[in-house]
Amino acid sequence: MKNLRTLFSTLSLCFMLNTAVAEELSTFETELLQTQIATAKSTLNLTPEQEQEFNKVLQSAAKQRQQTLKKYNISMGDEKKARLNLREKRALMEDMQKHKVNLEEQLEEILTADQLRLFQEMQEKNQQVFRERLRSKIN
Repeated sequence: MKNLRTLFSTLSLCFMLNTAVAEELSTFETELLQTQIATAKSTLNLTPEQEQEFNKVLQSAAKQRQQTLKKYNISMGDEKKARLNLREKRALMEDMQKHKVNLEEQLEEILTADQLRLFQEMQEKNQQVFRERLRSKIN
């Protein structure tokens, strides 16, 4: 009976650890997020309050993107390619567009109009890198 409890405890711990790791951002997402934050700090002239809120919003957006990619079995952190049919590719594109709109809506509440315009310009460059990487992951 004691061995059974130990086995159950071990399995529960493994499950919790795997769940925590699964929710972490991929290396690619982390690097993209760090680049966005560093560029924003130097370009947007954020106040300390804006910077704090900006970081929260970007981290949340990155996690949402990661969850969406996971839904389509896409991992940006390895070389494995996902096999998506046309319908899935369209749905993925729509989901990613929703994330972009949601991010911009949240940032409208934090940034000034000029800061938001600058961010959108920066985002175009980042999105191009992300799109290229994503295309390399989809078969």
